[in-house]
Amino acid sequence: MLKKQIFIILTSWISVFSVVAQSQTATNNPTSQTEDTIVIKKNVTIEKAYTPNIREVSKINEIPAMQEPEIEVEPAIYSNYSTLLTPNFEIRTLESARLKQSPIPNYKNGFFRLGFGFIWHSLLDLNVPIITKPKYSFDLTINHKGLFSNKSTDMMHHKSDGALAFTRHFEKGDFFVGGGYSFRGFNYYGKNELLANESYTFNNQTVVGSDYFTKMASIHTWNATLGYKSLPDEESLNRFSIQVEYDGLQGNAGLGEHFISTNAKYQRSLDENNWGIDFKMQNAIYNTNKINTFATAPTLQNHIFLLNPYFQFIQERWFLRIGFNGYFSTTGQVFVPSADIKANFAIIKKALFIYAGIEGDYQANTLQNTLNLNHYIDLNQNFKNTYTPLDVYGGFKIKFIHNLLTDIYVSYKMKKNQIFFVNQTMTDAANNVVMSNVFSSIYDNANKLTAGIKINYSLNDLLAFNVDGRYNHWETKNVEEAWGMPEWEVNVGANMKFGKRMSADLSTYVATGRKALKYNADGSVAIHKLGTLYDLNLGFNYNHNSKLGMFIKLNNILHCRAEQWYGYKQTGIHGLLGITYSF
Repeated sequence: MLKKQIFIILTSWISVFSVVAQSQTATNNPTSQTEDTIVIKKNVTIEKAYTPNIREVSKINEIPAMQEPEIEVEPAIYSNYSTLLTPNFEIRTLESARLKQSPIPNYKNGFFRLGFGFIWHSLLDLNVPIITKPKYSFDLTINHKGLFSNKSTDMMHHKSDGALAFTRHFEKGDFFVGGGYSFRGFNYYGKNELLANESYTFNNQTVVGSDYFTKMASIHTWNATLGYKSLPDEESLNRFSIQVEYDGLQGNAGLGEHFISTNAKYQRSLDENNWGIDFKMQNAIYNTNKINTFATAPTLQNHIFLLNPYFQFIQERWFLRIGFNGYFSTTGQVFVPSADIKANFAIIKKALFIYAGIEGDYQANTLQNTLNLNHYIDLNQNFKNTYTPLDVYGGFKIKFIHNLLTDIYVSYKMKKNQIFFVNQTMTDAANNVVMSNVFSSIYDNANKLTAGIKINYSLNDLLAFNVDGRYNHWETKNVEEAWGMPEWEVNVGANMKFGKRMSADLSTYVATGRKALKYNADGSVAIHKLGTLYDLNLGFNYNHNSKLGMFIKLNNILHCRAEQWYGYKQTGIHGLLGITYSF
């Protein structure tokens, strides 16, 4: 059956004749540096034809990658500082026992980073350009990050991955192919009320506690990518690209997943304007080799198709995109339409901008992207697609002071099947409700109103500073609260350079107003208020020369142990000491 479904998917893909187009307009300014210069990045864009598709799945309260000073071997290319952004960029969220893999700069030369810290914190990054030629390149990346505590009540989490990528440069485009493998393990250290020798009722079946206990998880993922994209050419009116990506996942328990995503774009220029069409096809197939016998029978297929025609008007002081998203799905609602309209206008050139948009989305909640939200979920359950029929936003971007950009915005989203996470419950022999440390995904129609402000400031290469604060108001239809979602969020980051060799960075994140669902023994619902989550991180860097450097990272230095999910506390203070080497 699986082979038959994969054959159908591949046949559908081969029959697709619409291909992609992507036109990017940005003003780039190369900066020259001496060999010993240390660059503190601000909106740095280091482009490469293909970046190995190793997903960022984890976090141990690490400094945000965009705040990390690096030893620059190649000149950085800065994107246009006034480029308008929609407010869809999410504040960095902290999940219990998450590891965030800091991206490795894609230098033409190799890069090596190694670090160790207390409570057995470890880090390894290796980027090796095996072949670098004018017409093709072949790269290897290996990454590892882990946290191993010697206390049974604390977390253990590690992730290791590797990837190979090949790019062939042609006169009018780039062909790229790559693949990777990842392994990660973690423990369920959260509060668990189940007893090993007791019997419980779950999904109308009797379950012995010892059979249900989940102490450790091991998750294997693998991926492959194949694609081609045309390069900007003033003589050609056409732009296109096509990419096919395969992702596989299998854990020690629960469903296995095979996910194929095909993205094709085509765009044609009309003087200064352009029109285009995007096509997307997502096919998810599941196997039940390791699903629990007491789990509800899952849906084994999920197929989504998107057609997005649009027209873009590009003028000196304003931009307007008018399009339409038409989603077709084999699971849930068959046809799901939404608008694709966005605009911006420069009230005062390079100083005051106004922007707005009306958009929508239809997202497949796969095993992989749901694990990225909360990896303590039950992998034996069904996942539903989330439909956003309306996402309307608007705001101002102000830049009256040199290198100080302020963004004030408001957005409103209507969502169907918004995902929330609650602890799984069972009933014991006395008919009391008992909670476990494994989470279920629940879905509800929800509306979200967000108001926020972003402030970014940079002073040459010496100082970069950003503040991102927002207020979120949720309205749910059936569930009592928007479980786990913060009401207030603030994210502050800064980095500073001291002389030619030293730099420091800081980041802090605060979240309040989060609530969790807790059941009383009699089955009545109780609201558990999760404590204020705050996370303060510091980093120090010293570069001996353009190749060799040292770094220190101190994470959660205020030792906040607030719950990030019900029963799961944040990791306390920990740190890393390590070296970097470019070759």
